[in-house]
Amino acid sequence: KIVDPALATEMSRYVFNVIHNKDMVPRLSHKSMEDLREEVAAAAETPSQRLARLQAVLQHYNLPQEPSELQDAFRRGQQAQARLSSMASNGDGNQFEDAVEDVAELPSLPMSNPGWQLYLQRRALSWRNHELKPILRKGTLRHFLIAASTPSESSTRQVRPSVTMWSDHFPQAYVYVCEVFAERLKEQTRSDTLN
Repeated sequence: KIVDPALATEMSRYVFNVIHNKDMVPRLSHKSMEDLREEVAAAAETPSQRLARLQAVLQHYNLPQEPSELQDAFRRGQQAQARLSSMASNGDGNQFEDAVEDVAELPSLPMSNPGWQLYLQRRALSWRNHELKPILRKGTLRHFLIAASTPSESSTRQVRPSVTMWSDHFPQAYVYVCEVFAERLKEQTRSDTLN
């Protein structure tokens, strides 16, 4: 994974990536795990607990808890920041920022998968419970429809827990799904040329 989304897009002519079904590994990053943790915590939290946590944060940073007073404090902070920025750009003053003491305090950066992403999804043709079983043999894919798409940037940055998220990462699953997908594409182009 790389930090620059423009570079990731530019590499689409040179790099080709396949994401198999619900494989969790291509979506894993520090940022996506933080987002998942916050989603789970928010879902389990009652409104009163959320309010108490918000009040604790405001108190920790010596900010007022009343909405109108908090809005005024933010407005004053924005005005002061704008004055400092204009002074720094004019060369009238120096702008200094404190370095963090611990690297864990730094915000995590959103990462991008480089190159062209091909998202191969499996859908069972008959019984949906077949989708829960790992792909251990190539022959099991005759029971599946394989759909190909290009995932959005946001979907590759979001962790979606699933029953098959680890078994979809098995190397043989990738090999078999890619082989069957290529064979089906060849068959499709052969039938198109005959018609």
